[in-house]
Amino acid sequence: IANAADSLATSLAINKTGHLYAALYHDGVYRLENNQWVKLIAFAPTDKKMAVIKILFDSIDPDKLYLLTVSGIYTLKNGELKPYEPALMASVKPALLTMGTDGSGDMWIGTTSGAYRIKNHQLTHFGSGNGLTDNAISSIYNDADNNLWLGSQGSGFYKYEGDRVMVFDKSQGMPVSEIVTAIIKETDKQMLLGIDGGGLMRYNGKQLTPIQMPGQNTQTN
Repeated sequence: IANAADSLATSLAINKTGHLYAALYHDGVYRLENNQWVKLIAFAPTDKKMAVIKILFDSIDPDKLYLLTVSGIYTLKNGELKPYEPALMASVKPALLTMGTDGSGDMWIGTTSGAYRIKNHQLTHFGSGNGLTDNAISSIYNDADNNLWLGSQGSGFYKYEGDRVMVFDKSQGMPVSEIVTAIIKETDKQMLLGIDGGGLMRYNGKQLTPIQMPGQNTQTN
Protein backbone atom coordinates (compact mmCIF):
# COMPACT_ATOMS: atom_id res chain seq x y z
CA ILE A 1 0.00 0.00 0.00
CA ALA A 2 1.47 3.32 -1.04
CA ASN A 3 2.45 5.58 1.85
CA ALA A 4 1.35 2.87 4.28
CA ALA A 5 3.87 4.09 6.83
CA ASP A 6 1.93 7.35 7.04
CA SER A 7 -1.49 5.68 7.07
CA LEU A 8 -3.63 4.35 9.89
CA ALA A 9 -5.24 0.97 9.33
CA THR A 10 -8.55 1.16 11.19
CA SER A 11 -9.95 -2.27 10.29
CA LEU A 12 -8.77 -5.63 8.96
CA ALA A 13 -10.87 -8.61 7.86
CA ILE A 14 -10.44 -11.93 6.04
CA ASN A 15 -13.22 -13.33 3.87
CA LYS A 16 -14.19 -16.99 3.37
CA THR A 17 -11.72 -17.43 0.51
CA GLY A 18 -8.83 -16.16 2.64
CA HIS A 19 -8.42 -12.70 1.09
CA LEU A 20 -7.26 -9.97 3.44
CA TYR A 21 -9.04 -6.60 3.39
CA ALA A 22 -7.79 -3.40 5.02
CA ALA A 23 -9.42 -0.02 5.58
CA LEU A 24 -7.08 2.95 5.89
CA TYR A 25 -8.11 6.20 7.53
CA HIS A 26 -8.63 9.02 5.03
CA ASP A 27 -7.45 6.70 2.26
CA GLY A 28 -9.67 3.78 1.21
CA VAL A 29 -10.31 0.05 1.27
CA TYR A 30 -7.82 -2.46 -0.13
CA ARG A 31 -7.76 -6.19 -0.90
CA LEU A 32 -4.59 -8.26 -0.96
CA GLU A 33 -4.35 -10.29 -4.18
CA ASN A 34 -1.21 -12.28 -5.12
CA ASN A 35 0.82 -10.24 -2.63
CA GLN A 36 -0.34 -6.99 -4.23
CA TRP A 37 -2.75 -4.52 -2.66
CA VAL A 38 -5.69 -3.63 -4.91
CA LYS A 39 -7.58 -0.46 -4.05
CA LEU A 40 -11.35 -1.08 -4.06
CA ILE A 41 -12.47 2.43 -3.17
CA ALA A 42 -10.77 5.74 -2.42
CA PHE A 43 -12.01 8.02 0.34
CA ALA A 44 -11.90 11.77 0.00
CA PRO A 45 -9.08 13.02 2.28
CA THR A 46 -11.43 15.62 3.75
CA ASP A 47 -14.19 13.10 4.54
CA LYS A 48 -13.62 12.49 8.23
CA LYS A 49 -16.77 10.34 8.43
CA MET A 50 -14.99 7.52 6.63
CA ALA A 51 -13.08 6.09 9.56
CA VAL A 52 -14.00 2.42 9.09
CA ILE A 53 -14.01 0.53 12.39
CA LYS A 54 -15.27 -2.81 11.03
CA ILE A 55 -15.50 -4.63 7.71
CA LEU A 56 -18.25 -7.22 7.28
CA PHE A 57 -18.82 -9.54 4.31
CA ASP A 58 -22.27 -10.17 2.92
CA SER A 59 -23.43 -13.74 3.62
CA ILE A 60 -24.83 -14.20 0.09
CA ASP A 61 -23.01 -11.83 -2.27
CA PRO A 62 -19.20 -12.40 -2.12
CA ASP A 63 -18.54 -9.09 -3.85
CA LYS A 64 -20.44 -7.01 -1.31
CA LEU A 65 -18.92 -5.45 1.81
CA TYR A 66 -20.37 -3.53 4.72
CA LEU A 67 -18.26 -0.76 6.21
CA LEU A 68 -19.04 0.41 9.74
CA THR A 69 -18.15 3.91 10.88
CA VAL A 70 -19.09 5.62 14.13
CA SER A 71 -21.87 7.51 12.38
CA GLY A 72 -23.21 5.08 9.78
CA ILE A 73 -22.90 1.94 7.67
CA TYR A 74 -21.99 1.85 3.98
CA THR A 75 -22.11 -0.89 1.37
CA LEU A 76 -19.27 -1.35 -1.09
CA LYS A 77 -19.66 -3.30 -4.33
CA ASN A 78 -17.93 -2.96 -7.68
CA GLY A 79 -16.25 0.25 -6.58
CA GLU A 80 -19.52 1.92 -5.60
CA LEU A 81 -20.02 3.17 -2.06
CA LYS A 82 -23.59 3.66 -0.81
CA PRO A 83 -25.19 4.42 2.58
CA TYR A 84 -26.84 1.30 4.01
CA GLU A 85 -30.60 1.63 4.69
CA PRO A 86 -30.31 5.41 5.19
CA ALA A 87 -33.96 5.94 6.17
CA LEU A 88 -33.74 3.32 8.93
CA MET A 89 -30.23 4.27 10.05
CA ALA A 90 -31.44 7.81 10.67
CA SER A 91 -33.33 6.43 13.69
CA VAL A 92 -30.33 4.57 15.13
CA LYS A 93 -28.83 6.48 18.03
CA PRO A 94 -25.05 6.86 17.69
CA ALA A 95 -22.37 6.09 18.39
CA LEU A 96 -22.14 2.85 16.47
CA LEU A 97 -19.68 0.33 17.95
CA THR A 98 -19.99 -2.94 16.04
CA MET A 99 -22.12 -4.91 13.60
CA GLY A 100 -22.82 -8.51 12.65
CA THR A 101 -25.36 -10.71 10.93
CA ASP A 102 -27.46 -13.52 12.35
CA GLY A 103 -28.27 -16.89 10.80
CA SER A 104 -30.96 -15.32 8.62
CA GLY A 105 -28.59 -12.68 7.29
CA ASP A 106 -30.28 -9.87 9.23
CA MET A 107 -28.06 -6.99 10.26
CA TRP A 108 -27.40 -6.30 13.96
CA ILE A 109 -25.79 -3.08 15.10
CA GLY A 110 -24.20 -2.55 18.50
CA THR A 111 -24.41 1.01 19.80
CA THR A 112 -23.81 2.97 22.97
CA SER A 113 -27.50 2.40 23.75
CA GLY A 114 -28.27 -1.29 23.24
CA ALA A 115 -28.55 -2.97 19.85
CA TYR A 116 -30.60 -2.60 16.69
CA ARG A 117 -31.71 -5.19 14.15
CA ILE A 118 -32.66 -4.51 10.54
CA LYS A 119 -34.91 -7.30 9.26
CA ASN A 120 -37.02 -7.11 6.11
CA HIS A 121 -36.32 -3.37 5.90
CA GLN A 122 -37.70 -2.82 9.41
CA LEU A 123 -35.76 -1.53 12.41
CA THR A 124 -36.09 -2.97 15.93
CA HIS A 125 -34.31 -1.63 18.99
CA PHE A 126 -33.22 -4.10 21.66
CA GLY A 127 -32.71 -2.68 25.14
CA SER A 128 -33.80 -3.20 28.72
CA GLY A 129 -37.45 -3.15 27.65
CA ASN A 130 -37.17 -6.38 25.64
CA GLY A 131 -34.58 -8.42 27.48
CA LEU A 132 -31.28 -6.87 26.46
CA THR A 133 -29.59 -3.85 28.08
CA ASP A 134 -29.42 -0.12 27.59
CA ASN A 135 -25.65 -0.29 28.07
CA ALA A 136 -23.31 -0.27 25.11
CA ILE A 137 -23.08 -3.40 22.93
CA SER A 138 -19.49 -3.66 21.72
CA SER A 139 -19.30 -7.20 20.28
CA ILE A 140 -21.65 -9.37 18.20
CA TYR A 141 -21.03 -12.99 17.22
CA ASN A 142 -23.17 -15.62 15.46
CA ASP A 143 -22.23 -19.19 16.44
CA ALA A 144 -22.35 -22.48 14.53
CA ASP A 145 -25.90 -23.15 15.77
CA ASN A 146 -27.01 -19.68 14.59
CA ASN A 147 -27.37 -18.33 18.11
CA LEU A 148 -26.50 -14.66 18.31
CA TRP A 149 -24.23 -13.49 21.13
CA LEU A 150 -23.95 -9.86 22.19
CA GLY A 151 -21.28 -8.58 24.54
CA SER A 152 -22.08 -5.51 26.61
CA GLN A 153 -20.10 -2.91 28.49
CA GLY A 154 -21.16 -3.48 32.07
CA SER A 155 -24.01 -6.02 31.85
CA GLY A 156 -22.25 -9.25 30.85
CA PHE A 157 -23.16 -10.96 27.60
CA TYR A 158 -26.39 -12.12 26.03
CA LYS A 159 -27.63 -15.00 23.89
CA TYR A 160 -30.45 -14.24 21.46
CA GLU A 161 -32.32 -17.34 20.33
CA GLY A 162 -35.04 -15.72 18.25
CA ASP A 163 -37.81 -15.85 20.81
CA ARG A 164 -35.91 -15.15 24.01
CA VAL A 165 -32.80 -13.46 25.38
CA MET A 166 -30.58 -15.12 27.98
CA VAL A 167 -28.16 -13.11 30.11
CA PHE A 168 -24.81 -14.24 31.49
CA ASP A 169 -23.47 -12.05 34.27
CA LYS A 170 -21.72 -12.26 37.65
CA SER A 171 -24.08 -15.01 38.78
CA GLN A 172 -22.59 -17.25 36.05
CA GLY A 173 -18.99 -16.36 36.85
CA MET A 174 -18.44 -13.11 34.97
CA PRO A 175 -15.84 -10.75 36.47
CA VAL A 176 -17.09 -7.77 38.45
CA SER A 177 -16.68 -5.35 35.53
CA GLU A 178 -19.00 -7.40 33.26
CA ILE A 179 -17.48 -5.58 30.28
CA VAL A 180 -17.16 -7.87 27.24
CA THR A 181 -14.87 -6.33 24.63
CA ALA A 182 -14.70 -9.24 22.17
CA ILE A 183 -16.31 -12.60 21.35
CA ILE A 184 -14.67 -15.09 18.99
CA LYS A 185 -15.05 -18.75 18.08
CA GLU A 186 -12.55 -21.21 19.57
CA THR A 187 -14.22 -24.44 18.44
CA ASP A 188 -17.70 -25.27 17.17
CA LYS A 189 -18.90 -25.57 20.76
CA GLN A 190 -16.67 -23.09 22.58
CA MET A 191 -16.20 -19.33 22.54
CA LEU A 192 -13.56 -17.01 23.91
CA LEU A 193 -14.53 -13.74 25.55
CA GLY A 194 -12.26 -10.77 26.11
CA ILE A 195 -13.12 -9.11 29.43
CA ASP A 196 -12.03 -5.62 30.41
CA GLY A 197 -10.03 -6.11 33.58
CA GLY A 198 -10.66 -9.86 33.51
CA GLY A 199 -8.47 -11.17 30.69
CA LEU A 200 -9.87 -14.07 28.69
CA MET A 201 -12.71 -16.42 29.56
CA ARG A 202 -13.93 -19.57 27.85
CA TYR A 203 -17.59 -20.50 27.51
CA ASN A 204 -18.33 -24.12 26.59
CA GLY A 205 -22.10 -23.85 26.42
CA LYS A 206 -22.53 -24.62 30.09
CA GLN A 207 -20.08 -22.61 32.15
CA LEU A 208 -17.54 -19.80 32.11
CA THR A 209 -13.94 -20.49 33.08
CA PRO A 210 -11.00 -18.05 33.20
CA ILE A 211 -7.96 -18.61 30.99
CA GLN A 212 -4.57 -17.90 32.46
CA MET A 213 -2.78 -15.17 30.53
CA PRO A 214 0.98 -14.71 30.09
CA GLY A 215 2.43 -12.89 33.08
CA GLN A 216 -0.36 -13.82 35.43
CA ASN A 217 0.81 -15.33 38.70
CA THR A 218 -0.18 -18.90 39.48
CA GLN A 219 -0.87 -20.11 42.96
CA THR A 220 1.60 -22.64 44.27
CA ASN A 221 1.53 -24.71 47.43
